[in-house]
Amino acid sequence: MSETTPVPRDGANDEMEIADPSIFKMLVGNFRIMPLHSKVRTSYVWQHFGHPTYFTRGKQKKFGTNYYCEKCLTKSSNDDDSKPFESCKIKRDASTVSTSNMQRHLVDEHKLQDDSKGASRVTVKNYFQVVPRRNTTSSSRKNLLARDLVLLIARDLLPFNLVNGEGLQELQELPDRTTFTLSRSALDDVYRSMHGQVKKTVVQGPRFCAVTYDLWTDSYRRRAYITFSSHLVNQHHLCIEHALHNLVIKDGFGSIPELHSLLINCREIVKSVHFRASELQEIADSELNATVQSLVPPHSALCGTNTSTIDLYRVSHSVTSLVHVHGGGWQNNPAGG
Repeated sequence: MSETTPVPRDGANDEMEIADPSIFKMLVGNFRIMPLHSKVRTSYVWQHFGHPTYFTRGKQKKFGTNYYCEKCLTKSSNDDDSKPFESCKIKRDASTVSTSNMQRHLVDEHKLQDDSKGASRVTVKNYFQVVPRRNTTSSSRKNLLARDLVLLIARDLLPFNLVNGEGLQELQELPDRTTFTLSRSALDDVYRSMHGQVKKTVVQGPRFCAVTYDLWTDSYRRRAYITFSSHLVNQHHLCIEHALHNLVIKDGFGSIPELHSLLINCREIVKSVHFRASELQEIADSELNATVQSLVPPHSALCGTNTSTIDLYRVSHSVTSLVHVHGGGWQNNPAGG
């Protein structure tokens, strides 16, 4: 969390570490900010941010773990040093927040920038190094490129650290990760554009939709985020199966004369066969009876009995079985009937 508010109202972490909360009621002139700039913390923001200290009984004591802006404290003390510390408007950041928020505060509120980036130490070794020539690009083209990149990230729900990936760096042939950053103006422009499109889609969309959500945590800033996604159908989608069926049956077959005539002939054949199914069945039965009757005299002579209709059916069944057993051919069995 990062904000500029009266100190003790939101500074619960600091109040928990202070035995006497009335310290915040002391005059602002008794407080100082101890900068944290060192060999480990090399950013210029640590020259202006640090832990607050106060004077009591001739000693300077530190309290709290949050970082306070020394410029805000100095301004409040110069304006009126008789005000209590709790009523002063001082920038405060939690210990888990990155330095980018502090840097933005110094630039926006106090117009302070890192002077070390503008000046570089010149040594003899620098004169013998080959520095690649950078392509000069107008500011308008840079803004368009930044806006298109932010629009890509917004549409595909990609992380902002995509610009640090190896794939994009190889694509753009970036020599240094600091040579390409996301423009804040491009972020605001794309946000306003996407916000308007989303509102328009929601208002003009269907009455019902499905909502899903996703949770993740920014490990760098120690912040948790949640994203809601609304799934809806705002266009008429044709069934592919029905479209293919109409394309093949109606458009495909009907456009070929030969195929059309062949289908007509096939329909007539099927209709005729289906209409004369009973006649064909009678013809098949008569042929089967004739075949069975030709086998009845030898069978009756062997068995010495009269043959009835049931016997004829049994004989036909036996003949069929013998045909299957002997591989489809009839063989006389002289041993018996």
